[in-house]
Amino acid sequence: MRKLTGTIALFVLFGAGITGVVLYVRAHPRPAKPRKPANIPAYPGAVVKGLNLLQLMDKDTGKVQWEIRGVERIELPDSGAIVFQKLGKATYFEGGKEKLSVSARFFRYNPTTQNFEVGGKVTVMGYLSMTVTTELVRWAAQEQRVLCPGDVHVFLKQLHFRTRRVELYPK
Repeated sequence: MRKLTGTIALFVLFGAGITGVVLYVRAHPRPAKPRKPANIPAYPGAVVKGLNLLQLMDKDTGKVQWEIRGVERIELPDSGAIVFQKLGKATYFEGGKEKLSVSARFFRYNPTTQNFEVGGKVTVMGYLSMTVTTELVRWAAQEQRVLCPGDVHVFLKQLHFRTRRVELYPK
């Protein structure tokens, strides 16, 4: 009986100790370290603006050519460039109809040249239900050209292939 009482007392003491530790940790939480997503460059001196929509117009037709929705818009003071740290969705329009949909981790736009790039787990969906994945896509506005400089994976119905460096002229 004495051994059983000692064992019970030991368990009660152990349980009280665990409870004390849990209550202490809850009362004194450690401050969370801010996490910086991978592949997204830092921009010192930039201004963060929040949720945004950016529309890029086709210079020939005057209609919306690209519509970009993103979070954490950053404007770089020296170059005027616009960066979305989190790209919600970029949509390419042709003739007023949606042709491509792009998702990625970040979006960088140069208003002087109207070129932009999206990067970090880029997924492009569009033509004939085709899906393309890569790490970086660049849009050259002057040439109306899409460039994927790295590895590219293409999925089209039952077809899947990989290649390196793809250049596309959508018009």
